[in-house]
Amino acid sequence: MAEQNKLEVVEVYPKVWMFKHPPCVDALEATFNEALQLLGENKYTAAIDVFRTIIDKCPQFLAAYYNLALAIENYLIENKPTDPDEEKRFRDTKFVILAVGYDEALKALPEGFVDTLDNQLPWSIEANRPFLQIFKALNEEMLNRGYVEEALNGFYRLLLYNPDDEQYIRGYIVWCNFELNHPDDVLKICDLYSNDTTPDLLYGRPLALLQLGREAEAVHTLKIAVSLNPRIGKELLKKRHTKPKSQDITPGSREEAYVYWQEYGRFWEATEGALDLLAQCVKGSS
Repeated sequence: MAEQNKLEVVEVYPKVWMFKHPPCVDALEATFNEALQLLGENKYTAAIDVFRTIIDKCPQFLAAYYNLALAIENYLIENKPTDPDEEKRFRDTKFVILAVGYDEALKALPEGFVDTLDNQLPWSIEANRPFLQIFKALNEEMLNRGYVEEALNGFYRLLLYNPDDEQYIRGYIVWCNFELNHPDDVLKICDLYSNDTTPDLLYGRPLALLQLGREAEAVHTLKIAVSLNPRIGKELLKKRHTKPKSQDITPGSREEAYVYWQEYGRFWEATEGALDLLAQCVKGSS
């Protein structure tokens, strides 16, 4: 029975692979959908119990690991434990669940798969999505725990697996490289996704250019950034930053600008001349 329920990864095109889920996944599909419904209804404790049951019966059910971790995170957000030790226990449990799910997936990869840089597991193949979701969530947990280099390596690996990057891994890579003081690597990602106008890359390019002493290029790209998304430039220049009441982050919104400042403001402040140059560009665009 264990061999029958083995998780596999099969090649569907040259260097393009797909997870092939075992029979136990299909057998528990209805139960999994019930757990998803509980999750959607904010019944997190009940959902956690069902996802755990699914994993006990079918350790190869990758989507159950990801959604179990998601249910735990949502439970923490809703209940906000006052005891730090209790919250730590939940967060440690979430981390372990993601790590176990990731290890389960790794067992299915063919020998030498990870050593080959052009093997892909694209998001466009739906069966690959649970693995990609687990891997992203695991790297996020590593980042939250301060393991920036380890998380960055994982994010790069995710980008190799899925270069179309529907999960927006490139934004994490930009942040990690600023955190590690690698502006040249920020530019490499910006060049790889040259048409991307999301805040991380749009404002990341001129900041990286400034850190590399390439001021003329920085001025040009910063003017473009300010013209495409002026709110972010203005937010970075504020003396006081007021948290918006809404949690809805839409392109060009005040909420988006505030989140960008939260994540990147200190990099702008630490880069000599960056805010002065930004102030000139914002003034010139108005």
